[in-house]
Amino acid sequence: MYIFNHIPKCAGLSYRALLEDVFGKERVEHITINQEEEYHPNPADYAQFTMLMGHFGVRWNEILAPGRRWMTALREPVDRVVSTYYYWRYNAPPSPESPWLYLAQTLSLDDFVRSGHFSVLQGIKDAQTWLLADDLRWRYHSVPDKDALAIAKANLDQFDFVGLYEDFDESMKRMCAYLGVPLRPRVPRVNVTKKRPAVSDLSPATIDAIMGLNAADIELYNYARQKFYHPASQPPAANGRPALMRTEPTPQTAQMLPISFEGAEALRTWIVSMPSSCPPGGVMDALIEVFNGGAETWSSAPPNPLFLSYHWFTERDETCLFDGWRSEIRPVLTPFSGRRYRMHIAAPPAPGRYKLRVTLVQEYVRWFDELGTRCMEERWIDVKPTSVSALDMQFKSSAVRI
Repeated sequence: MYIFNHIPKCAGLSYRALLEDVFGKERVEHITINQEEEYHPNPADYAQFTMLMGHFGVRWNEILAPGRRWMTALREPVDRVVSTYYYWRYNAPPSPESPWLYLAQTLSLDDFVRSGHFSVLQGIKDAQTWLLADDLRWRYHSVPDKDALAIAKANLDQFDFVGLYEDFDESMKRMCAYLGVPLRPRVPRVNVTKKRPAVSDLSPATIDAIMGLNAADIELYNYARQKFYHPASQPPAANGRPALMRTEPTPQTAQMLPISFEGAEALRTWIVSMPSSCPPGGVMDALIEVFNGGAETWSSAPPNPLFLSYHWFTERDETCLFDGWRSEIRPVLTPFSGRRYRMHIAAPPAPGRYKLRVTLVQEYVRWFDELGTRCMEERWIDVKPTSVSALDMQFKSSAVRI
């Protein structure tokens, strides 16, 4: 009995094709754990399956199926991020409701990597480490950021099989040997991302940006290759650069707990730059300054993360959208300091003139516009149709590097 932690864009569906061939499709179950706050699976519901697979972190392994043998596959982190971006850009249906898809389909790879949106970072920042340490989704994180890599390494030691995307054929051979079945003559590559460049074709600046987000994943990948595969099989570095050897420390972020009303009053927000118009259903970039006049440190760490967000109102001052997209407070906002953060704002679907209120929210605690005008600022925005080329120009003109 086995369980396979499927890290996105690491050839998991190809492994699934092999496992269905070995065990039969009826004996392999792919599980989707969604965004619900409470998820209480019953292990008895999965007892009839030989193999369980899905995009779930190891924190679910013993809950879903205690006692099973663990399996997974990893991928060189820079290449995995590039594959993720182009998969979201060309293989996924357009969805303004999904920020990571919308941004992938409207921004260049370099701008996408630097966007800072938390839903983007959730998919491209040390994702392999988090899936093997805890869970991919920030809202389920139960371990401190500083401990994630060490926990992922310790968990990796418990896996009976670890495949590597770069050694696909060798990994398939090892899996067949591990399962005690004859080597399959050919295992199809499933769900391959098309229309993407090689890592070696990217600019050094883009590679550096991706590496900066994946210091833990790079170290974890090196650890897995050294432990499970011969070091001599290490693939060549992109652009002749030692992409797999950078192991910069992961930033340490303390947990965010509910802050008192008095502590919250120390925050101030200002709109630094924002477009005055946006197409219906489009997305605007804005630059927001947040000042912390108190002794608390603020961040987007769980369990009660602080985010920039917004509300939309009609000209009659009626609320037409209350829960806006979240944008992270990253880097952390230290005591008695100010920082500027990039914010992504999805416009209402219908044309018109709307009032936009930018504010802060601490999840499960409060919206900061409840505290008065110091933690909010409003602008009138014209939501009107525009061409695709004009939308692209708007993105380029409104984007600000910070």
